[in-house]
Amino acid sequence: MIAALAAIVIAVIVLLPLLSFIRGFKLQAELNTRAPHLPVILTSGLDNPELELEACQLGTVTFLRKPFEPGALLGWIRKALGEETSPSRVAI
Repeated sequence: MIAALAAIVIAVIVLLPLLSFIRGFKLQAELNTRAPHLPVILTSGLDNPELELEACQLGTVTFLRKPFEPGALLGWIRKALGEETSPSRVAI
């Protein structure tokens, strides 16, 4: 089982910035150090410009505010994977 997990390639991560076990921003900062090539998309139901600013400063692909259309998330995942051009940086 562990060998199978080691073979998994992670291409993009979707995070909540306020996770109960670790702040998403702290995790993103760690990812920036350990895997700087890995794109991160943050999503939250909070309408908080400070969270959005912090996300941008950490280099997220985008900060999606919930609720959002599934197509919006898929579009940003495609953008993160280099498959599509970007809509606006922050999607509402």
